[in-house]
Amino acid sequence: MTKQPLVIGVGGLLEQGESGRIQEMLQAMKDKGCIVYAPRFRTICKDGNKIICPVNGNWIDDIGLVVREALMDETVDQNRVGFIASSLGATFLDYFLATDETLSDKLKPYVSIVPFAKPHPAIKPYVQRMIDGKVDLDVSFPHDREKGITRIIPSRCLETVLDIDVPQALLNRKTPYSINPLTILGVKEDRCDNIATKLRHEIFSGKPENIIELAEYGHSIPQEAIQERVLEFMYKGLGIN
Repeated sequence: MTKQPLVIGVGGLLEQGESGRIQEMLQAMKDKGCIVYAPRFRTICKDGNKIICPVNGNWIDDIGLVVREALMDETVDQNRVGFIASSLGATFLDYFLATDETLSDKLKPYVSIVPFAKPHPAIKPYVQRMIDGKVDLDVSFPHDREKGITRIIPSRCLETVLDIDVPQALLNRKTPYSINPLTILGVKEDRCDNIATKLRHEIFSGKPENIIELAEYGHSIPQEAIQERVLEFMYKGLGIN
C-alpha cells in the first residue's frame, strides 16, 4: 500500500458548515495526493444570522481527537505530516503541539496565517470592559457583514481570550519541536500581538526569512495574496513534486 502525506488544517472561528481559505487550500493539497483532515471546534454554532464562538480550552481536545484519528489511517505516511492553521485555529493547534506526544520526530512544515499568539496590547482594556459589562465581542469580518452575519465571542469566554499566551505555553515543553514554520502576518494587525507572533516563530526554531510580513494587511489577509507561497512551502516540506 502506498502511503501519502498528511495535512491537518485548522481554520479560525468557522461554524460547522462554513468553508474558508484553510479548507480551500486543503482541497488543493488533496488534489496533489495529500490526505487532509480539518478539525472543527464543536461548540461553534449558528443561531439565526449570528455565529457564536465560545472560545475554550476544550478546543485543544477537538484538534487532538482528529489528529489521533488521522494517524490511525493506514494510508497515512506518519513521517510526512504537515499543518496549516489561521488565527485562533493556530492558537489551539499550538497548544496541542505544546503537549503532544503522538507525532513522529520528523520535521513537519507548519504554515500559520495571522496566528493569534497573544492579544494585541491595545485591545486588552477594551475587552476587559466588555467582560465587566457582560457584552459579547463582535469579531465579524467584512465578508460576514456583506452576508448579514454577525460573528461573536460570548462575554463569558473573553477571559480565555485575554489569557492566551502561546509563547509561554510553547516554552513549557521540555523536548524540542520538530516543526519548520512559515509564519504570515499583517503589519496592520490590530487583534494579535505581532511581537508575540515573532517570538512564537523563534521558539519553533523558524528561519527569519520564513516570517512573511505583509504591509498592506491586518488580521484579514486574502487567500489570493498567500496561497501560492503557502502551497509551495507545504509541498517542499512534504516532499511533493
